[in-house]
Amino acid sequence: MGWLTFEKGFREIVEANHYCGCGGCLAIITYHYSKGDSLRGCAGYKFDKKKSIEGAIGFRGQMEKAYKGLPFQLYPIVIGIETDEEALILHNNHGVKVYLSKMPSNITEEEMHAYLVNFFSDMPEQMRYDLLPMLMGNIQHIAEIREENRPIVELNHKEWILGVGGGCAFDFLHVPNAALIAGQYNPSLEKVIRQAFGVINDHWHEGKKFLTLSAVSYGLGIHEPQVKMVVNYYDRKIWETGEEFYPHLLPHMYQVRGLVDIETQKMKIIGGQRMRST
Repeated sequence: MGWLTFEKGFREIVEANHYCGCGGCLAIITYHYSKGDSLRGCAGYKFDKKKSIEGAIGFRGQMEKAYKGLPFQLYPIVIGIETDEEALILHNNHGVKVYLSKMPSNITEEEMHAYLVNFFSDMPEQMRYDLLPMLMGNIQHIAEIREENRPIVELNHKEWILGVGGGCAFDFLHVPNAALIAGQYNPSLEKVIRQAFGVINDHWHEGKKFLTLSAVSYGLGIHEPQVKMVVNYYDRKIWETGEEFYPHLLPHMYQVRGLVDIETQKMKIIGGQRMRST
């Protein structure tokens, strides 16, 4: 919460939610890991599940502290994602967690809601109802994943896209482990880009190509000429970071710059650069 750009954007969302009378804001903080192999976990935390959980819980604590005593009804929770079965793990504020993968697949909404009343005892009632469809959907999804018996190889780190930007510019990237995304709110952008290059480098081999995508959303008061300059800045940061730390990857890199319309989600390509050597 000490990141000024993130804090400003987050505060605007919370305040808008409050003043429109929406009944509070439920903030979901996530971490992920693999139960089958730690190396399929979060590379950003060096595949350390414990540190991932500590980071998420610590972030929740920062949110609670930052908004304590203010009139905005903010309720942050931590949810883990076990990626082998794409199953959620709920954490409450008392150090208790529940694995949806261990819940009966035929649990009813009424039974789940009764469970949430006890598990999130201080959560506003409407937020429990808002959370319910996601949890019921995940239990159904877990059952489908088990029935498909999906090969684990699909879940290994094999990212070939390095994305830098923000807004809803990367909402279309839903394929597991296809992209590494450095968000616009991170104050150490170069560090995150370097880490992303490192992950790509770990599974790179001669002849393999990869894509970098600098993208930002526009529309609804966000003007196109302004965000073009932001996209160009991100694109330059990618190149400079790669040139300094991973120059051998640059001839195998294709750089693309794009703008994404907030309302239609259509991407407009504003520039690209094929692989080039230093």
